[in-house]
Amino acid sequence: MSRETRSFFRRVLGDEIGAAAVLVAVGIFALVGFGALSVDVGYLYSAQRELQASANAAAMAGARDIGVGGTPVATATSYSSVAGNKNANPNLTLASITPTLFCFNTGGACTINQTPTNAPNGANGIQVQEQATVPLFFGRIFGISTVQISATAVALAAGGVPHPLNVVFIVDTTGSMNGNDPVCGATRIVCALNGVKTLLGELWPCASNLASCGAAVNGNVVNPVDEAALMQFPGAQSIPANFGCAAPVTTVEYSGIKANTNASTATNSTTLHFAATPAFNTGVTALVTDATHLGFIPAGTTITSVTATTAVMSHTPTSTIASGDEIHVWPPVYQIVPLSSDYRNSDTANALNANSNLVKCANALTAPGGFATFYADAITAAQTALTNPANARPGATNVIVLLTDGDSNADNSNHPDNMLASEINNQCKEAVTAAQNAAKAGTWVYSIAYGASSPSCSTDSAPYNSSCFTMSQIANVPGAAAGTYVNDPTKFYSDNANGCRSAKNPNINSINQIFQSIGFSLSTARLLPATCFGNAPPNWC
Repeated sequence: MSRETRSFFRRVLGDEIGAAAVLVAVGIFALVGFGALSVDVGYLYSAQRELQASANAAAMAGARDIGVGGTPVATATSYSSVAGNKNANPNLTLASITPTLFCFNTGGACTINQTPTNAPNGANGIQVQEQATVPLFFGRIFGISTVQISATAVALAAGGVPHPLNVVFIVDTTGSMNGNDPVCGATRIVCALNGVKTLLGELWPCASNLASCGAAVNGNVVNPVDEAALMQFPGAQSIPANFGCAAPVTTVEYSGIKANTNASTATNSTTLHFAATPAFNTGVTALVTDATHLGFIPAGTTITSVTATTAVMSHTPTSTIASGDEIHVWPPVYQIVPLSSDYRNSDTANALNANSNLVKCANALTAPGGFATFYADAITAAQTALTNPANARPGATNVIVLLTDGDSNADNSNHPDNMLASEINNQCKEAVTAAQNAAKAGTWVYSIAYGASSPSCSTDSAPYNSSCFTMSQIANVPGAAAGTYVNDPTKFYSDNANGCRSAKNPNINSINQIFQSIGFSLSTARLLPATCFGNAPPNWC
């Protein structure tokens, strides 16, 4: 080392003021560096949150398009941070998205009712991965000008059924329901009603942000979200006036009520005339038919009121009803409990409301037996109840859930109704037609084949002589065009008894699982933890 250099270091080291200046300079440099780093870290944190929010939005949007004929991949992309899309962010450069459809082993049935179909497995959920490049402000001082960030979101699809809902359960109470279900460990009627109660636990009695739905009047809270009703077949001659079902509701021998008109009814009138009006049942389930001229009174017409000599119909006839025509008011009452929303005290309540008439009747129904199976009119009665103006709610979606073995084989010797001759043949096909008519009117129809066998439906010819095929065809949803329907195999379930298996829900075969799946399909799309994506997600997903 030269003499000049040694002399310089001696002066610096020997000068305390000079040493302090060096330390201050180094400290300032460090503080500036940490400050710059904190600015970039904060910016990265904000960018990461924005990218995650974009991924969440994209996944939820895509999930809502699954199973309803939509384009989930394209929809997810349109909600991403990619330039030109709904959540594009100028601070996130070179953003990219990778949406992937997937068939989860949780949630509703996987379906190919979307584009792409994701064949052959279908899909019931979607994963969205987004990546972006974030420019740094001060990191380039250290040679780092940009950082790559990513976000992943997983969303499970729903059934595409928008809330609020009006749901009608139709439960088979014929003698076959007294048989034992070895999977459930009880009689079929008990298992079926437990399934109904399971689904009541999934519906929304009122808004989710309310601690209590409040007091109920006639079974309904002030602002209900989902309402539910209970029907059975064969129907009852009468039901408790307050729908309380304090005693078991049983089916009794009932041949319907009929009488001959003593004056004509024009096509612009709804009033039928009798010398003495019999004790016709009235209300949304009291269907009326002109047995002399079938078709003169439109299907689904009911008797709304009676006097000593008249009966008023809900619809005008298609042709003039002549004096002397035989008018049948039948079948008996199918509706046990009307649409109600007091089945739980709040949306977050885990237990059902024991004071609800709907819950009481779900506990009290029995399967008295003694009658054959006929359920076409029960479907029509359910649809009539749903479309009754008194039950109409703006934006409400109507839903029918039918549970039966599907083997319709009634006649006037083994049925509590006085069946019209036109209904004795093709009873299973009549049920399919009733369900299709309901779907045409905007109702979602679910079918549960419980103990179905094949061949059966002795009143029908192929393919409707199979109760399994019949139940699969009862599952329908409204078509894209008004007044049309689409058979939806994802809405068909079976307990896999006697070889009857649902092609779209082959592994959902216990009654409790079936009602849970229906409940989920009636829910909205929801986000899942990212770890749920894969072949074997955790059970809690």
